[in-house]
Amino acid sequence: MSAARNRTSSATTIPAVEIDDKATGFAIPTLKSIELVEWEPALLQFGGSAGDDLKCVIHSGKLARIGSGSTIRMLPVLDPEKAGRAFRARRLTAA
Repeated sequence: MSAARNRTSSATTIPAVEIDDKATGFAIPTLKSIELVEWEPALLQFGGSAGDDLKCVIHSGKLARIGSGSTIRMLPVLDPEKAGRAFRARRLTAA
């Protein structure tokens, strides 16, 4: 059992995505909401670690505009399918 599994509680949310016909879950201890993206600007990407796909997915620098009216805010974008694929690839190379 991994350390991440040991730290989950009854309040942990585990959304899942299907990647290559396999379910992949993400344990999120403080998920507040899942919202639709209103706008995601195409920004230039600088730097990064070309050799570490998982790091590139997590720290992509992409932002999305979330909310409406006085609650509009920009938040980082995380693509769960790309993150799952990169995590799985990392685990396979480490094995």
